Amino acid sequence: MSSRKPDPAVELAQKMLEVFDSRRSFEAAEPPSLRQLGELADPAASPELILKAASKKVFTDRAAIARMGKKPAINDAVYPKGQLPKPEDSLGRRMISVLEAQRRLGGMAYPPTLRRLAELSENHGPENLIRKAAAAGAMGERTVVVARSGKNAILDAPIVFKDDLEGDLRSIQAGLLRYALSPVVSKTKKGTTETSAFAPAEAARRFIPELRERIERSLAEGIERRELPAEVGWITVKGKPLLFLTANVHIATPRAEARASTPEVHAHQPAAAGHHGPLHHHQHHHEHDGHLTPSHDFAREFRSAFEAIDRRNGSTNFVKIADLRRALSQFTREEFDAGLRELRMDGTFSLDSHEGLHGTLSENEREAGMREAGSLLVYASRR
Repeated sequence: MSSRKPDPAVELAQKMLEVFDSRRSFEAAEPPSLRQLGELADPAASPELILKAASKKVFTDRAAIARMGKKPAINDAVYPKGQLPKPEDSLGRRMISVLEAQRRLGGMAYPPTLRRLAELSENHGPENLIRKAAAAGAMGERTVVVARSGKNAILDAPIVFKDDLEGDLRSIQAGLLRYALSPVVSKTKKGTTETSAFAPAEAARRFIPELRERIERSLAEGIERRELPAEVGWITVKGKPLLFLTANVHIATPRAEARASTPEVHAHQPAAAGHHGPLHHHQHHHEHDGHLTPSHDFAREFRSAFEAIDRRNGSTNFVKIADLRRALSQFTREEFDAGLRELRMDGTFSLDSHEGLHGTLSENEREAGMREAGSLLVYASRR
């Protein structure tokens, strides 16, 4: 009589517990994640098998998972049975780790909004949990959300390390101003109005009281020295400056359409040195449903989709290519890639990898990315 075949998930669960016990004996400062336990127990184990092992009774009898969502996720932390921390403490530990990674990345990655930080930390809980986590433990001691509504932190406001607010604000000024100069929508009896340009004092009032004077002074100095971030502009009205994000400027004719309408260069124009015959203006087209569509159509649609998704994500200027492909499904992959390549060559958009960020990418997000020089680029940012 043949013996019963071993269950791979149970075998992995037992190995994971052995790794867990060995880590506890060394009193590791941070609890391990399911991914770490699974990969240390068996480097060949898939995320699916690790999650299955974590659901086995042999594992759950001795370990508890600090879940960020309704179901365990591969990056959830593991604690001894009976020692599971409060959800806000567990999320706070993960968020501060992610925030440190974002600060190391710099540029558009830091400071993120509180909502974006929670998303990067793979939180799927309610908004109130995010606010609690931001105020708990090390998060509350080391960081600050720069805007509040009453006593509540605003989820779409940047969160920064307190020591970054103590010195010169220029290193984080771009992230602060993306929030301070984001449009304000007001509802009146006559309808809805939008305000997209602000006096320095108005922009400063969007921050917590202890920051307002420094922000206003920083803006005044930046205007005087002409050293504000590239995405910020200003005009003077009766001698007083009004600041705005250049991305919110409306123009009568889209630049791409203006370029497309420029007359072609024909033979009567002087020929370039070494060139014989007429010079022709080269205009790119994309074939779609049997029709040729000018490339500027893609540029316009891409910018519109990017802005809509970015606003939904908290205006972080960090949008997944997968979300953009989904929003622009009328274009084939080849058309999308060619159009995005032109936007990058124009210097209007750049791409980034997931390296250094917390959390995992889904298979669809990886598939949607663009591979270049050995890197998988999965995020788009406006330059």
